[in-house]
Parts: sequence; C-alpha cells; structure tokens
Amino acid sequence: MRDWTLDTIVWVTDRGFSSEENSHYLRQGDHAYILGESSAPDQRVKAAPSRPGRYQDVAENMRVEEARISDTDRFVICHNLESAVRDKHMRTQLVTHLQELIADTDTLSDFKRGEVRGKIADKLGPNRHLRTTGAGKLRIDHARIKAEENLDGKYLLR
Repeated sequence: MRDWTLDTIVWVTDRGFSSEENSHYLRQGDHAYILGESSAPDQRVKAAPSRPGRYQDVAENMRVEEARISDTDRFVICHNLESAVRDKHMRTQLVTHLQELIADTDTLSDFKRGEVRGKIADKLGPNRHLRTTGAGKLRIDHARIKAEENLDGKYLLR
C-alpha cells in the first residue's frame, strides 16, 4: 500500500471479522474503521439496536439511525424493512416447526424427552427458541422471541 501514497485508510469489515480481539486492535490505534457488528458479548452493542430513536430514510427499503453509546463508540443502526418482514416470517416458520417437534412431549418419559431435546439441539434455528423448565419440560422461549422481534431487519455498524 506504500506505493499508492494513500493519506487515509478506512478498514471496513463484515460481521465475520469483528471478533473482540480484532475490534479492540482497530479501536486502539488512529485507524478509521467501519465494523459490522454481530451479536457481541458487549451489552452496549446488544442494547443499541433496541433503543428507541429517530430513523432517517436513506432508500426505499432502508432507514438508519445514529446511536452514541459512549464518548468513543458511535453506532449506526441500519433497518431494512424488507428484511424485517423476512425475519418475522422465518421466525414464525421456525417456531411452528418447533411446536410440532415438542408437541405431546410432556407425556414422554424423561429419557425420551431428553432424546427429543438432543435432536433439537442439533438444529440451530429451532434450538434458539427452545427452553427447558426446571421439571425438564420442553417449552417455547417466548421471551427470546420477543427480544428477537425488536431486532427484525436490523444490523449494526460501529
């Protein structure tokens, strides 16, 4: 890159690159960057997309909002309205499928119910919406579904 005589370099990464280690490296220098954020362990990152705010339309199916979480962290929340509809549809299909998988499992023995739980654990989509009660019963995780609804069609840039 030295041969290009660039004055400024802006690092742009997708969600697959934005590990905590990589993000920390870029933030500690004087680099300019745009990071696509995934579901990161940082609670501030998780909270940003669900915060109420004022979106600005930037395209027919896209609106954005700036969210400053701290003096150093600036996020842009991108909300794709078409993706939001698709996300809701996909989740509805997954939950319907999960309901079919766990129907009548209350009548099974603990061992058989454990087998059903193990089969669902291999399926990322349905497993995400499953919870197990203290008594070992298989239930839909409605709190998780509600939390996901707030994120339909949204992705986060740092």
